[in-house]
Amino acid sequence: VVTDFALTFFVPSGSARVAILAAVVVGLTQALHLGPRTPVARGLLIVVTYAAGIFDKMILAGAASILAHGIIEEVGGVRISYARWFLAYLPCDLLTIVACWRIILWLFPDTGGIADSRAYARAALVGLGPLTPRQKRAGLLLGAAVALWTTDAWHGIPPAQVALVASALALVPGIA
Repeated sequence: VVTDFALTFFVPSGSARVAILAAVVVGLTQALHLGPRTPVARGLLIVVTYAAGIFDKMILAGAASILAHGIIEEVGGVRISYARWFLAYLPCDLLTIVACWRIILWLFPDTGGIADSRAYARAALVGLGPLTPRQKRAGLLLGAAVALWTTDAWHGIPPAQVALVASALALVPGIA
């Protein structure tokens, strides 16, 4: 659920996030030797799908929230920054993360299938090796873009302009 929320900043389409995270869920359940019909696999797929739709509206990223934002600005004459939208929905986002996790654990209890998941995750992380300088630069660029998006109310740079500049910088050799 937290991964779905974090990915919302980088993949604004809920359908695309579901496709990405469904592949991750399938791979994870296979790596942990869980069947596709186990409660864990079912619960994860349901929560990924549900959370993607919810987060599209709570973060100014999905089509519905962008349309609502445009209507509010044009018809209502009220300018709402990305930061204001984000802060207004942040309590709902956090509540959704906790509620989704608790409800899925309640409806789809683990039957002991993911006991080795921490060991598996640690081994996989060690297998990846340390971050390369290129990966660190890309992370810094993405982090700076998200920081600028969420603080647009203070500096006034439109999120679309931040995205264009970050995209252009990512294409410059040696930056990302």
